[in-house]
Amino acid sequence: MEPSATYRLWRGFEPVGIIFVFALLLGAFASAGLIAERATRGDPRLGVALVLGGLAFTLLSVRAVRPVARRRVGAFLVAQFVGALLGVGATHLVLALSPPPTGFSETPVQLVNDAVLVLGLSALVGSLVLRAPRARSLLASFAFALVALYHATAPEWHVDAFAFGELTIQRFVAIQVLAVAAGLMAFDWIASDGAR
Repeated sequence: MEPSATYRLWRGFEPVGIIFVFALLLGAFASAGLIAERATRGDPRLGVALVLGGLAFTLLSVRAVRPVARRRVGAFLVAQFVGALLGVGATHLVLALSPPPTGFSETPVQLVNDAVLVLGLSALVGSLVLRAPRARSLLASFAFALVALYHATAPEWHVDAFAFGELTIQRFVAIQVLAVAAGLMAFDWIASDGAR
């Protein structure tokens, strides 16, 4: 029996859908983590837990999307970045519909913090799943350049009335992207070493 046109269409979109779902969840996790870090006023224990969670989630994303991403690079990039940004949007929509914690400021500027974290993590995922060395280098360079520019302009993106002490949201974003980059590099090195 010949598969229907609808089934063939679905089978064509299913791999991209997997990438989109993982990117959406990554964006929502990272954005919710930043909100939690802001709500607890920079709790370092929560910060460490979120960095480890971010690393685990990006490793899971790499494992899940690598087979598809290598066959459909353009679709991967679109699904990865659109899904991640929609995850941020969904998280902030939930926050907007909930009563905010005392002293908590939610303005469009805060989206810059989320966007840098999520785009940086998404670019790092891409730098590991693609085969072409040039594409991998470009995505990794994009992540580091984005974080460097963001860190250099950090005072522009601080939106909450309370002081964070040593761990500002801007520092937390930079630490998380750099920690995930180091973890992904170690994972890639171990995986490539084991494949030999």
